[in-house]
Amino acid sequence: MTKWQLFLQIDQSFQIHCSYGSMLEGEADELKSIFLEGNPYLLVITMIVSVFHSIFNFFAFKNESVIVSFLYQLIVFLYLLDNDTSWMILASSGVRCCIEFWKIGKVMHIEV
Repeated sequence: MTKWQLFLQIDQSFQIHCSYGSMLEGEADELKSIFLEGNPYLLVITMIVSVFHSIFNFFAFKNESVIVSFLYQLIVFLYLLDNDTSWMILASSGVRCCIEFWKIGKVMHIEV
């Protein structure tokens, strides 16, 4: 009974996200298969590694590549915006683009 209630709650959550436009219809099925068929330990390890990667990427300062990295992130963001990607992925890419722009200000010491 508990497993059925959990599946019902997850399905309702996916329907709400689809109605808000933050998730496309096919993405809900992919996420269901990841959570139901995947190894939970592998999923947790992947999430932890992703968080550490984001933190280390945030603190990585390199003078020679900060502008190029910002341009790459901007191109990826504009590509995702043009292809009607879900809002979750678009927001994540936008935040990465803002962080790269912030890094330019910290590394280059731009004065007006």
